[in-house]
Amino acid sequence: MDRAALAVRDEQESAFYGSDAWRDGPRDAILSRIESYHTVVLETSDAAADVLGGHRP
Repeated sequence: MDRAALAVRDEQESAFYGSDAWRDGPRDAILSRIESYHTVVLETSDAAADVLGGHRP
């Protein structure tokens, strides 16, 4: 994933987690059950990303 794709991902994530639908919805119930989380970004071929449902700009 290149820097531009990571920037798009960050924007989309920020928009979702900043939304009323998230904050006023299931946020508290979900977050109370998370002990830790990790974000993993792997480099792969376009064909593999297509099979896995990857979204590219």
